[in-house]
Amino acid sequence: SADTSAGRAGMAAVIGMAPDAVVDVVAQVGEGLYAANFSSPKQVVVAGTADALDRAEPAFQEAGARRYIRLKVSGPFHSPLIEAARHKFADVVAQFDFSDPQVPVYANVTGARVESGAQAKKLCVEQIVSSVRWVDEIEALRAAGYETFYETGPGTVLGGLMRGFDGDISCVAAGNIEAMDAIGAADG
Repeated sequence: SADTSAGRAGMAAVIGMAPDAVVDVVAQVGEGLYAANFSSPKQVVVAGTADALDRAEPAFQEAGARRYIRLKVSGPFHSPLIEAARHKFADVVAQFDFSDPQVPVYANVTGARVESGAQAKKLCVEQIVSSVRWVDEIEALRAAGYETFYETGPGTVLGGLMRGFDGDISCVAAGNIEAMDAIGAADG
């Protein structure tokens, strides 16, 4: 459960600090706080108990964070605080066979390419409680030669995060009919 004796657990975005600096503050704050999502070179989301999130705010401000924003989420996702969910999901995933990837697939848990179905199955479960290594994943994709990314679904959150990366990188929002038509016209 995401409830703790210290109140409701949740998440907060730390903006304007390098990931390594955020990890240092997480260690300083201690018990109940975790680096949950390495979103960009300038934004990391932390997850924690209500008490840990409260203790973290002044620590991040003192360390130079530009902003510390509590997120409106229902739990401390991508952290050990939801271990029970990982166990339940593992029971469901155990019923399925995973084939080896036929196209390149990269994992949020490691940021690296998934090489086998067995590895994909394991990582599928581990992503529940593991940090999202989005920065590592994008860097691995770029190292593999990918330069243009397409964001599917509503919104442009990933495109915004991509602006935090150095170098020539493009993210196209493909979440609506107009965007898909524009992509088709550009390719055709």
